[in-house]
Amino acid sequence: LSEKFFSMDNVSVTSQYDKCSGGQFKFEAAIPGGVAELFYAEDLKGKSMSFTIENDLLILFQEKYGSTDNYDHILFCMPSGMDSQWIGYAYGQTYRSYYNDKWCGYYTLPFHELGHNLGLQHSNEKGIEYEDKSCMMGKSFAQDGSPEQCFNGVKFAQLDWFPEYTLQIDPLGKPWSGQLVAFVDVLKLRDARNAPIILQVGDTFLVFNRAKDYNNGVVEKRDYVTIAQGSGTLCGSCTSDMLGGVHVEDFPLMSLDITFDGKVVKVTFEACQHFVEDGIDSIFLSIRRDNHKSSCDTAE
Repeated sequence: LSEKFFSMDNVSVTSQYDKCSGGQFKFEAAIPGGVAELFYAEDLKGKSMSFTIENDLLILFQEKYGSTDNYDHILFCMPSGMDSQWIGYAYGQTYRSYYNDKWCGYYTLPFHELGHNLGLQHSNEKGIEYEDKSCMMGKSFAQDGSPEQCFNGVKFAQLDWFPEYTLQIDPLGKPWSGQLVAFVDVLKLRDARNAPIILQVGDTFLVFNRAKDYNNGVVEKRDYVTIAQGSGTLCGSCTSDMLGGVHVEDFPLMSLDITFDGKVVKVTFEACQHFVEDGIDSIFLSIRRDNHKSSCDTAE
């Protein structure tokens, strides 16, 4: 478990959070190896998790390792044989998460549940819970070290890792056109030029979901500019909803009703051209009200 969680040489919870955050967010082991054992006297076979079991575990933990106040996150990996109707869960904006047997070692689930600890809610698609498989707050997978992917635009905005690379666009104003850089290239941007990796248009957030590097295993909307709807700040009910995406070749044009300043506005998103310069991928976009013309001919 230590290797699966803390390794920086292979895909792990720690290495993926480090990469997705542009090196800003890291987990460190609070005890040697980061993994410890607790002895629970009662037979847990066939049982479901309960507040009683949770409280018992907290008492056992504090008896052995001291106050939970000394730890930012504690993951409880339960033994095999418990009720199979659950795989894992966490409490929002706190330190605790719980996992059923092998699911503790499938990195996408701890990644997901730790997201809840950080305040994130689920990533849905067209109202279906967990269905946004471009984001780690959607579905989790029973696989070792895969898929390698990060977050949608709403979650990136909520985590506030890249405010200097976030651009807000007024959908009631003039049409906007410009380059949106792949979020996987953010560290290259710091040495090259200033350009956004997140666009906010009303209550929608766009990122270029380039399938390469630490996002090369992304399950859904590979190489699309994804358009997710939600709040840009954390709250207890702030799920996100994946509305779709645009792709230069496969699906270049999409019109959506979005909300801005309490008004519903129909906005057209158009993917014009894919650029690669100095290893940095970007998409030239045209974003406009439906009654405005495309600005794709200005792509450069």
